[in-house]
Amino acid sequence: MKTIKNEKTSMVIAENEPPVDRLELLSIVLNQPLARGMNMSEMRQRIKILDSIEASDKSELKLEDSDFSYMKKTFEEFNWLVPHKDLIKFSDHLETINK
Repeated sequence: MKTIKNEKTSMVIAENEPPVDRLELLSIVLNQPLARGMNMSEMRQRIKILDSIEASDKSELKLEDSDFSYMKKTFEEFNWLVPHKDLIKFSDHLETINK
């Protein structure tokens, strides 16, 4: 079991909206379609993680090791349109969880 600490970021995704937190960033990434589409296994895994985010107390997210690995890989491979320090900080946080 892996635990991801949620934190507010300074990233604003939509104009006139408040900054998002880490779990909202994960939801954004997991809800984005893949250019090649996704198979049922990938869809199930993404929905399982999204359900875990929704059911969490929003201060942290606990994921089984396999779900964490999938989420981390998906987050790391996501193509962001803008550079942002909070994305790097979150990526670094995910790296420390594996150790």
